[in-house]
Amino acid sequence: LNTAKTALNTATSNLLGSINTAISDGAASAAEKADVDSKFTAFNSALSTYQTRVEQAQEAISAAMKILAENAAKSYAEAQDLLLKEKTDAYADDVATTAEEAAIAAAEAKVNAAKVAMEAYADGVVSDEEAERIADAQAKYEAA
Repeated sequence: LNTAKTALNTATSNLLGSINTAISDGAASAAEKADVDSKFTAFNSALSTYQTRVEQAQEAISAAMKILAENAAKSYAEAQDLLLKEKTDAYADDVATTAEEAAIAAAEAKVNAAKVAMEAYADGVVSDEEAERIADAQAKYEAA
Protein backbone atom coordinates (compact mmCIF):
# COMPACT_ATOMS: atom_id res chain seq x y z
CA LEU A 1 0.00 0.00 0.00
CA ASN A 2 2.78 2.39 0.92
CA THR A 3 4.63 1.67 -2.34
CA ALA A 4 1.46 2.34 -4.33
CA LYS A 5 0.89 5.59 -2.40
CA THR A 6 4.46 6.69 -3.07
CA ALA A 7 4.05 5.89 -6.77
CA LEU A 8 0.80 7.88 -6.86
CA ASN A 9 2.48 10.86 -5.18
CA THR A 10 5.32 10.68 -7.70
CA ALA A 11 2.91 10.42 -10.63
CA THR A 12 0.92 13.38 -9.30
CA SER A 13 4.05 15.50 -8.93
CA ASN A 14 5.25 14.51 -12.39
CA LEU A 15 1.87 15.36 -13.94
CA LEU A 16 1.65 18.73 -12.20
CA GLY A 17 5.22 19.54 -13.20
CA SER A 18 4.48 18.63 -16.81
CA ILE A 19 1.30 20.74 -16.82
CA ASN A 20 3.14 23.72 -15.30
CA THR A 21 5.88 23.42 -17.89
CA ALA A 22 3.33 23.19 -20.70
CA ILE A 23 1.42 26.29 -19.63
CA SER A 24 4.35 28.38 -18.42
CA ASP A 25 4.72 30.28 -21.70
CA GLY A 26 0.98 30.43 -22.44
CA ALA A 27 1.09 27.91 -25.27
CA ALA A 28 1.62 24.14 -25.22
CA SER A 29 3.82 22.64 -27.89
CA ALA A 30 3.13 19.22 -29.38
CA ALA A 31 5.97 17.79 -27.29
CA GLU A 32 4.58 19.39 -24.12
CA LYS A 33 1.09 18.06 -24.90
CA ALA A 34 2.52 14.59 -25.48
CA ASP A 35 4.43 14.81 -22.18
CA VAL A 36 1.27 15.85 -20.29
CA ASP A 37 -0.67 13.01 -21.94
CA SER A 38 2.07 10.54 -20.99
CA LYS A 39 2.16 11.80 -17.40
CA PHE A 40 -1.64 11.68 -17.22
CA THR A 41 -1.62 8.05 -18.36
CA ALA A 42 1.01 7.25 -15.72
CA PHE A 43 -1.07 9.09 -13.10
CA ASN A 44 -4.21 7.11 -14.00
CA SER A 45 -2.27 3.86 -13.79
CA ALA A 46 -0.80 4.79 -10.40
CA LEU A 47 -4.22 5.86 -9.14
CA SER A 48 -5.77 2.58 -10.25
CA THR A 49 -3.01 0.58 -8.57
CA TYR A 50 -3.39 2.60 -5.38
CA GLN A 51 -7.16 2.05 -5.32
CA THR A 52 -6.61 -1.68 -5.81
CA ARG A 53 -4.09 -1.77 -2.95
CA VAL A 54 -6.51 0.12 -0.66
CA GLU A 55 -9.22 -2.43 -1.42
CA GLN A 56 -6.79 -5.28 -0.77
CA ALA A 57 -5.77 -3.71 2.54
CA GLN A 58 -9.40 -3.30 3.55
CA GLU A 59 -10.09 -6.95 2.70
CA ALA A 60 -7.03 -8.06 4.70
CA ILE A 61 -8.11 -5.99 7.70
CA SER A 62 -11.63 -7.41 7.49
CA ALA A 63 -10.28 -10.95 7.29
CA ALA A 64 -7.99 -10.34 10.27
CA MET A 65 -10.85 -8.87 12.31
CA LYS A 66 -13.01 -11.89 11.46
CA ILE A 67 -10.28 -14.22 12.71
CA LEU A 68 -9.89 -12.15 15.88
CA ALA A 69 -13.66 -12.28 16.46
CA GLU A 70 -13.70 -16.05 15.94
CA ASN A 71 -10.73 -16.51 18.27
CA ALA A 72 -12.35 -14.28 20.90
CA ALA A 73 -15.58 -16.30 20.74
CA LYS A 74 -13.59 -19.53 21.05
CA SER A 75 -11.64 -18.15 24.02
CA TYR A 76 -14.90 -17.15 25.70
CA ALA A 77 -16.34 -20.64 25.25
CA GLU A 78 -13.15 -22.23 26.56
CA ALA A 79 -13.13 -19.89 29.56
CA GLN A 80 -16.72 -20.84 30.35
CA ASP A 81 -15.77 -24.52 30.16
CA LEU A 82 -12.83 -23.91 32.51
CA LEU A 83 -15.07 -22.09 34.99
CA LEU A 84 -17.57 -24.94 34.96
CA LYS A 85 -14.74 -27.44 35.53
CA GLU A 86 -13.31 -25.40 38.41
CA LYS A 87 -16.72 -25.17 40.08
CA THR A 88 -17.50 -28.85 39.49
CA ASP A 89 -14.13 -29.92 40.89
CA ALA A 90 -14.32 -27.51 43.83
CA TYR A 91 -17.76 -28.54 44.94
CA ALA A 92 -17.46 -32.27 44.22
CA ASP A 93 -17.22 -32.81 47.97
CA ASP A 94 -19.71 -29.99 48.73
CA VAL A 95 -16.95 -27.84 50.21
CA ALA A 96 -14.57 -25.53 48.36
CA THR A 97 -11.14 -24.88 49.81
CA THR A 98 -9.53 -21.47 49.77
CA ALA A 99 -7.38 -22.56 46.84
CA GLU A 100 -10.43 -23.81 44.96
CA GLU A 101 -12.27 -20.54 45.63
CA ALA A 102 -9.24 -18.67 44.27
CA ALA A 103 -9.25 -20.89 41.17
CA ILE A 104 -12.95 -20.18 40.68
CA ALA A 105 -12.35 -16.42 41.04
CA ALA A 106 -9.54 -16.58 38.50
CA ALA A 107 -11.73 -18.57 36.11
CA GLU A 108 -14.54 -16.01 36.53
CA ALA A 109 -12.10 -13.19 35.76
CA LYS A 110 -10.96 -15.10 32.68
CA VAL A 111 -14.58 -15.54 31.55
CA ASN A 112 -15.19 -11.83 32.01
CA ALA A 113 -12.03 -10.86 30.08
CA ALA A 114 -12.91 -13.24 27.25
CA LYS A 115 -16.50 -11.96 27.13
CA VAL A 116 -15.35 -8.34 26.93
CA ALA A 117 -12.99 -9.21 24.08
CA MET A 118 -15.62 -11.26 22.26
CA GLU A 119 -18.15 -8.43 22.46
CA ALA A 120 -15.58 -5.89 21.30
CA TYR A 121 -14.54 -7.91 18.25
CA ALA A 122 -18.07 -9.01 17.33
CA ASP A 123 -18.79 -6.05 15.04
CA GLY A 124 -15.35 -6.08 13.39
CA VAL A 125 -14.34 -2.72 14.87
CA VAL A 126 -12.71 -2.23 18.26
CA SER A 127 -13.28 1.29 19.56
CA ASP A 128 -10.87 3.01 21.94
CA GLU A 129 -13.38 2.47 24.75
CA GLU A 130 -13.61 -1.23 23.95
CA ALA A 131 -9.82 -1.51 23.84
CA GLU A 132 -9.65 0.08 27.30
CA ARG A 133 -12.29 -2.35 28.62
CA ILE A 134 -10.33 -5.28 27.17
CA ALA A 135 -7.12 -4.07 28.82
CA ASP A 136 -8.91 -3.51 32.15
CA ALA A 137 -10.55 -6.95 32.10
CA GLN A 138 -7.26 -8.59 31.13
CA ALA A 139 -5.45 -6.81 33.96
CA LYS A 140 -8.10 -8.02 36.43
CA TYR A 141 -7.71 -11.57 35.14
CA GLU A 142 -3.93 -11.43 35.45
CA ALA A 143 -4.26 -10.10 38.97
CA ALA A 144 -6.63 -12.91 40.00
